[in-house]
Amino acid sequence: MRYPARANAGVNSLITFSKTESVEDMISAIQLAQKTGFRCSVMILLGLGGTDMQKEHIEQTVSALNRMKPALLSALRYILIPGLPLPHGFQPVSERQAIQELYHIIAGLQLDRTV
Repeated sequence: MRYPARANAGVNSLITFSKTESVEDMISAIQLAQKTGFRCSVMILLGLGGTDMQKEHIEQTVSALNRMKPALLSALRYILIPGLPLPHGFQPVSERQAIQELYHIIAGLQLDRTV
């Protein structure tokens, strides 16, 4: 069986983007689902930490993904939407910074069977 499980694996303080679950909740949910035979798909959102929290977002995303060990992993790019309320002081990453973020996340992963 394969059902997608939505999880932003990164920084808990980014809950201002309407994320109500904690990172630990998402890790536990993915682990439990996979123990029962589900093949979980996790999607990460590059750039969600903005420029100020990019390093923390990378580190915590890598840590969460290495604990989740999802069957499928994909990455999307956070893009500003006009009119969307943002946390005070949020500065989006550049395209170059988003690619660097992806590079550092991939470099830190220790996944055996993830596609």
